[in-house]
Order: sequence, then structure tokens, then C-alpha cells
Amino acid sequence: MKTVFPLMISLLFVGEVVWAQQDPHFTMYRNHMTMFNPALTGINGNSLLNLSYKSQWVSIDGAPETQVISFGTPMGEERAGIGFNVINDKTFVEDQTAFFINFSYKLSLSDKTDLYLGIQGGGNAFRVNASRLKTYSDDLLNQDPNLIDHSQFNPNVGVGIYLVSEKVFLSLSAPKILNTKRFVEKEGFYTSATDRVHSYISAGRHFSMSDDWTFTPYFLTRFVNGAPIFSSINTAWKKTDQFELGLEYNLKSSLGANMIFEFNNMGLGYAYTRSIHKEINQYGVGSHELLLRISFGSNKNGIDDLEKIDNDRGENGVEIGTTNMKNNNISKRF
Repeated sequence: MKTVFPLMISLLFVGEVVWAQQDPHFTMYRNHMTMFNPALTGINGNSLLNLSYKSQWVSIDGAPETQVISFGTPMGEERAGIGFNVINDKTFVEDQTAFFINFSYKLSLSDKTDLYLGIQGGGNAFRVNASRLKTYSDDLLNQDPNLIDHSQFNPNVGVGIYLVSEKVFLSLSAPKILNTKRFVEKEGFYTSATDRVHSYISAGRHFSMSDDWTFTPYFLTRFVNGAPIFSSINTAWKKTDQFELGLEYNLKSSLGANMIFEFNNMGLGYAYTRSIHKEINQYGVGSHELLLRISFGSNKNGIDDLEKIDNDRGENGVEIGTTNMKNNNISKRF
């Protein structure tokens, strides 16, 4: 009974994830913006690889675990970008692996404003492993004809736009524009779970506090038909070429903090979030998130890769050698 009761509680809390099926959220999502907006693919002037791992509601059996790999590289004299995302998400008896190829194209609206258009195509492989279910007797599991494994693949496409100027950025996207169903009628039984269209809006502004420090408030809002609106409010304080500290508040959900340390062409990050609901906290000790970011190559201006990424984020207080180069830095990425 001691193991069954926490399992019932976890099912209540993860039920929305399994059946309403909202996409996973990362505290350090601005390092994986291509997860929900293909327009940001390969826009940094160099190739960028991001790897993340998130363990949610630690100590609850069957709680969500998510791994993400994203890669983007510029092409065509940096007017276009190509890359991919792989997202593996496991919750209780359900496993999902999504794979998408991304493409972006830049339109220069002015000397300091760019508009990026993005499209992606791929799909989601969905699996249910009934053998993970815990019952009072393994014999009962073997005898129950309703406890069967299930798997299928659903193709999908997505679109997005990204508008960026020297200090302000705006992202609008729908990474999966097709409604897909998980189950169909089989042998007299019918169960349906639908992946609904997710729409995202995100925006923010960079403030140069000094030559070395930049403050960036930003937000993300997700809309899914039939599910509550999800909103995340974030802040980031960055010391150039050294580290970044951030805070996150997910409305009516959780609080979190993160840090990212930079080492030459590599960044290492950690984030921790905790629910604001005591009903969840008594069974789980929060969520942990890890990030590894690697940039490859150098840009044509000879600036260090990570410094170029920081400058592209609109940190205009960074001295990089010449006034013209400093004034032309556009915040291409969060």
C-alpha cells in the first residue's frame, strides 16, 4: 500500500502530461528555442549544439524525464540556417521521441532589424509500455487483455517567425500545426489522446547595465486548445564571457533559478525548479535540469564564438574592437 498510494498521486498530477499532452518546458529554454520556433535555426553566425536533460518531480515514481538535442548551422552567406531537434520524453508508461529538421531564412528589414522565417518537418514516435504498470500480482498483469503495448508514428510540420532588433526580440510560432491522435478503436475498445496545436509567443529586451553586465527580462506564453494557458516570466543577469544567472516564475505553477558558466567555446548550465503547490512537494523534491552548449568554428570577424553569441543577444556594452562592429551587433538570439 505504501507504494500504491504515491503511484496514484503521481498519476493524478501527471495525467495532464499524458493525456492533454503538452510539450515539455525547460527553464533554460532560450538555449533550445528551436524546440518551438524553427526560425532561430543557425542564426548565430556559427554552428551551435545544445544538449539538455530534465528530471521532473524527483522521487515520484514514473515522473517525467526529458532529453533534448538541438543543432543549427548557418548556410548561404548566413542568410539561411539548417538544423535538427531530437526530443525524448518519458512519463510513467509512455515514451515519446520527436525528430524534426529545421530551416530558417533571414530578411533584412533595416540595418538594425532582421526578420527570420522558419519551417520544420518531422514527426513523433509514441510508445506505451504496459509492462511498466505495477499491480498487486504479475499474474494479474499477464491475464488482463486490456494491458497491451502500443506504438505509432505521427508526422507533423511547424512554422515560426523571429523579429529581432538591437535590443528587442519577438518570437511567434506553432511547432506542430497538425492535430494527431494516439489511439483508435481496436477489438471493441476505444481510447483517444490528441496532440493539439501548440502556439507560442515570446519576447524580451536587453538592458546594458555596464561594460560587462547585461540584464534581460523576457517571457514565454503557450496556448493549447483545451488546456490551461502556460506562462513563464524570466530574468537573466549576464557577465560577459563568464557566467549568467537567471530566475523563472511559471504562473500558478513553480519557481526556479538557473546558472550557466562559459568556458571558451562551451557553456555548462544547471537549473532547479520547485512547485508552489504543497500537494506536489510532499511527494517530489523539485525538478533538475542540465545543459551543455558547444559552439563550433569562428565567424568571419574573428570574434570568439561565445562572445559572438553574446553580442548577437544584444549586449552592446561589450567592447569588441571597433565602433562600427559594436553598433552593428544585432540580438539574433536570446
